[in-house]
Amino acid sequence: MKAQRRLAAIMAVDGVGFSRLVEADERGTYERLEALRLTVAEPAIAGHGGRILKPMGGPAGRVRQRRPKRCPKRR
Repeated sequence: MKAQRRLAAIMAVDGVGFSRLVEADERGTYERLEALRLTVAEPAIAGHGGRILKPMGGPAGRVRQRRPKRCPKRR
């Protein structure tokens, strides 16, 4: 069987004014970004036969609603 070669690419996106947008409306900003990913980025990538393997840095990865609990001291 002949091996099939595939091209892989790493894509990073930086949003201009992201901090300002999150400060003004955190939930709405993340919802709009998710909507853009689902309606623009993923279909464009899929249209070229690709897929997103591991989306990173979503709202769960960036935002903590409260401080994490402190770890108990080791004895």
